[in-house]
Amino acid sequence: MDPTQLIKECKSRNEKAFQELIEGHSRLVFSVAFRILNDQNEAKDASQEAFISVWMNIEKFDESRSFKSWLYKIVINKCLDTLRRRKKANLVHQDIETWQKMAIHSSENPEQKISNWEIGKLISGMTEHLSDKQKVVFVLSELQELTHDEIVEITGLSKDTIKSNLNHARRNIGKMLQQHL
Repeated sequence: MDPTQLIKECKSRNEKAFQELIEGHSRLVFSVAFRILNDQNEAKDASQEAFISVWMNIEKFDESRSFKSWLYKIVINKCLDTLRRRKKANLVHQDIETWQKMAIHSSENPEQKISNWEIGKLISGMTEHLSDKQKVVFVLSELQELTHDEIVEITGLSKDTIKSNLNHARRNIGKMLQQHL
């Protein structure tokens, strides 16, 4: 089913269409959540919460806008809620083993898989030390490869704020890489 029709079907509470929507976007949603939260269980929970929110609010979605950006915004907000709860409880989870299993980019080349595994391990540890804004902007820009305009639409931050946070995130990660090397 074409994406526009799928959204219309979801708005009319068609559960089969919603299931198709979930299936088409679940990897993206989980990937973003996992990269921000660095914890597989929390990422699954945030993904599930995001899709529940989509179902509850689909009729409010403006079809003249990008569904993907709307979905990113929802999952980012669920992740930020999780990070806030984590800070409140003073818990920091880092599921390195899970991150290591997930390569940033899949590859059939064994050497590339090892390289991706090492990069994933490094980034996982380093993004934990970024502020929430820096982490979100870094993940969306560098790992999800979104444009600044897309990040503006998703986060509601100004382009200058995005550039500033991305610059700080890159600098912080650069410093950590220097220390690591």
